[in-house]
Amino acid sequence: MNIRRILTAAITTILLLVVIPVSALAATSTAKGYQAKDTTIISGMAVSLEDESTSPPSVKLSASNDGSSFVGIVTTLDETLVTTSEKNSNIYVVTNGEVTAYVSDINGEVKKDDLLALSPLKGVLMRTDKDKTNAIAVALTDQSVAETTTKSVSNSGGGDTEVKLNKISVDLAPSAIENNKEADSFLVVLGRSVTGKSVSVWQVVLAFIIFFILMVVEGSIIYGAIYSSIAALGRNPLSKNIVHKELVQVVIIALFVMLIGLGAIYMVLWS
Repeated sequence: MNIRRILTAAITTILLLVVIPVSALAATSTAKGYQAKDTTIISGMAVSLEDESTSPPSVKLSASNDGSSFVGIVTTLDETLVTTSEKNSNIYVVTNGEVTAYVSDINGEVKKDDLLALSPLKGVLMRTDKDKTNAIAVALTDQSVAETTTKSVSNSGGGDTEVKLNKISVDLAPSAIENNKEADSFLVVLGRSVTGKSVSVWQVVLAFIIFFILMVVEGSIIYGAIYSSIAALGRNPLSKNIVHKELVQVVIIALFVMLIGLGAIYMVLWS
């Protein structure tokens, strides 16, 4: 009986010694070795696959259109516990889990739990609000708490814009990204189906308000014109030509108001 208890205790201890370290490792980030020709790549930068035929595959700094080939965030050996690499590897990339990465405020200041995507700045992430399908990480801290540097980038107007760069903790785990994605509301789905692009709830609500006001104004104009025409013809049947002329003017005014309203809705949804 005592031997059975001793064996049970020994097996339990062995299982605890095996399971606890494995679960702890599963919670940490995992890195993989790659090749990189670009010597300017440093820890914290996002990289994408450049050439899969090499051994190990080579990577490059990620641009905003490299989402499909995104690999992960560059790290160092002392920043990750689990690393797999081949003998020709000269760069290590965290492909899953927590890592420190460069972010910018090019799409607004990054806050904790914000979804992050690749930015126009190569190797740097930014927050993503409208298109959540391109999210590749989740911010674990606010951008404002990290040490800030500035970088001058060219804008669409031909000038330069100063953006803030920070290195913060992010989570690349797909489960973390999915947990931070909110289900799109009916209004967002409706707006996307109409415009063919992602829109916010407030854009759709504002468009509905403008449309409602437009319908009320149009209805008032048409009702007033018809009512006045009937009343005028009732008083004086010979005024048909004058009534027709006034109706044409009212129709022109109604069309002009309609164009203004539709233009306002277009600016709200497609801006």
